[in-house]
Amino acid sequence: MIFTTADIELLRLTAWCKNIPLTSAGQIFSGSEITVLKKLGLLGQTKDGLLRLPPAGIRFLEGLMISYPQDKWYTSKTSVIVRRTQSSALMLTCYRAGFDIFADHPQDIRIPMTYLASVAVRRNRELRGNMLHNTRFSGILYSPQNIRLLYYVAPDAGTIRYVSEMQVFHNMTAQIPAAHSIVYAGASYQALWNILNEPDAPPAGIVRGTHPVSFGKAYRDTGVPVHLLSCDETGAMQLLAMSRVDYRKHLTLAAMGKGFNPPPEGVPDWDGLYHSTPFVMGVDMDLKRIDRAVAAARERGHEKIALAAFKGQHSGLLKQLYKDTGKADLFEISLHTVVQAYDEPVGLFAPPREPFLFQGGMVLA
Repeated sequence: MIFTTADIELLRLTAWCKNIPLTSAGQIFSGSEITVLKKLGLLGQTKDGLLRLPPAGIRFLEGLMISYPQDKWYTSKTSVIVRRTQSSALMLTCYRAGFDIFADHPQDIRIPMTYLASVAVRRNRELRGNMLHNTRFSGILYSPQNIRLLYYVAPDAGTIRYVSEMQVFHNMTAQIPAAHSIVYAGASYQALWNILNEPDAPPAGIVRGTHPVSFGKAYRDTGVPVHLLSCDETGAMQLLAMSRVDYRKHLTLAAMGKGFNPPPEGVPDWDGLYHSTPFVMGVDMDLKRIDRAVAAARERGHEKIALAAFKGQHSGLLKQLYKDTGKADLFEISLHTVVQAYDEPVGLFAPPREPFLFQGGMVLA
């Protein structure tokens, strides 16, 4: 057979992540592509539906001069498998949004459209010592204007030492001129919201700045913007939109067209006025900003706001929080709106299906 670029990318991603949920891979690669590589013995699958590379797949990539650190033997430890599954789901969401996820050194994060996974930094043999210490964050995402600290938040996520985490984040990114924010990623927006609203256990002893806190408490107390992110196609569309310069402004203009009027001065959380109604572009899922926008609207005599988001966002959590409570009318925007907002071609990344060219133009077969 003739291998396509997509075939090689699937093997490469599996080698990088070590374990990939079949459901996550299926959002990018077809079932037939996965099946063929499995039949060739280059791709394996566990009984739990996780893709992994068998020795033949590792040797195949090494022949293409692609080599990433691998386990000496397969692990069946549940905690390790769960962490890898969560990490790979997040990495593939970033990958689909057009980010380079194959970075493994802090210097790499200086390049826009890069996702630096903490697991890659920890296994980098060229780095001496554990520069990430005992941090819990999943990685750092850099796009023009913004650099974001990403966490995968699951029901058993436990606690974090928020102050210590932010110190490491700032130390790693101090020389990058970009606004800082946090992203809480998870299986779905609703699942994330449920976790963030779980009651906190009473603290034991005196609470200091480095005291471990729940993700919910960190979310409520931080002054840094926090975005929720689902690790699926909607989440990839969200990251794609958020990666563009002045994305709220451009998306608002594209969505409202001739109906756009600028927001009044002193209300930074509104993105415009639509027929005198406060308009908020909510694709970045910064719920605290949306709440401030609603509060500002009611202070100025508006019953509700107009809130725009992707279908996978407003059909679930945003509907529950804002439409059902009478705080907002919801409007759907599509990937086509993102395309209209910019002069450059914009779309979710899909690896090419053309023949893979190796070493100056040879077709790999």
